[in-house]
This record gives sequence, C-alpha cells and structure tokens, in this order.
Amino acid sequence: MPKFIFAFFGLLILSVWYHSSSAQELYYTVDMRGKEIGKIKAIITQTPNSKTFTVLSEVNFKVLWKKYQRISNNYVVYENDNLVEIFAGVYINNDLEDSVTLTHDGETYYSYRHPDESLPITDPSVNFASIELYFSEPVGIEKIYSEQHLTYCPLEKYDSHKYKLLLPNGDFNTYTYEDSQLVEVVVDRTWFDLKFIKAN
Repeated sequence: MPKFIFAFFGLLILSVWYHSSSAQELYYTVDMRGKEIGKIKAIITQTPNSKTFTVLSEVNFKVLWKKYQRISNNYVVYENDNLVEIFAGVYINNDLEDSVTLTHDGETYYSYRHPDESLPITDPSVNFASIELYFSEPVGIEKIYSEQHLTYCPLEKYDSHKYKLLLPNGDFNTYTYEDSQLVEVVVDRTWFDLKFIKAN
C-alpha cells in the first residue's frame, strides 16, 4: 500500500482514538471464489457525547493483465444521537474514483458527490446507518440509511439472524450474525460475489 495511504489511514485512526474514551475494532477478510483478496477493519469509537463508526478496506484484484488496488474509507459521526457527518470514498490505484459527503453546520445538512455534484437530502434523522451493521444485529429494524447512497434502504429478515439489505440500484447484500456479532457479509453482484468473513 502506498505510504501516503498508510499515513492517511494512520492519521484518521489516531484522530479517532485521540478523541475517544473507548474503541472497538473488528477485522474481516474479503474472499472471492474462495480466495482472499483483501481485508476490512471496522472501528467504533465513543465519547460521552459522540459515536464514530469507521470502516476501512483494501482489495487487490486483476482485470486481464492489469492490477488494481481498491481502497475504501467510510465513516459516520453522531453527536448527542444526531447525525452530523458522513463520508464514503473509493480510491482505485491511488486516485479518488468516487465519494459522497454529508455535513451539518448546526442548522442545515449539505451533501455532495465527487467532484462537485450537490445531492438532494433525504430526511437525515438517522438512528441506524448501514455501517453500523458491522457492530450490532439490526433486530426489529426494517430500513437502513445507506451512507453510500444517502437514502434509506429496505432491510429484510429472511432467516434466523440473517438479513438482506436491498440497495437502490437493485443490488443487495446479506448479513449473518452469531451471538449478535456479524460473522459474514455476502455482496451479491451480477458478475461476481464477495464474502466478508469475520477474522477475530
């Protein structure tokens, strides 16, 4: 991984730790067709008045003869149980490919997609964002706020401790829990499926 990416993630994690009174880290492998192609780190940090959920991932793959590195950085911040910030960014071979940002100035929410597209705001009185699926089972919850799409997505419980998140573009992810901990995510796509498997 390039040094500046290490530095970026390092500064982000140090900043999160500095402002927190407690932190929890979870690790997952990314598998495709039974082969590990990447890793995920999920972090929740808390202070008496705030919660920050962060998910960092790195995936390496090849298309024909060309190698690609896909890095994603997602985080959601609550203060006094109110959503105040969202960022979801994807980097391909060190270049920012796509990002979505939502911020709050104390009165108004603003949202943008890279590079300068202003996005409509769906009611952001959010009590459960999709990033939180890494940290707690969504018992009794029927819709999830997607930080990538900045809108609500239906959540269906289709089996014991198994849930399907339906995305606006028709794709879906499934989430499996054991003892209230997320143990597997299946990312179902037209040309490929990915599995995120709990590593610790």
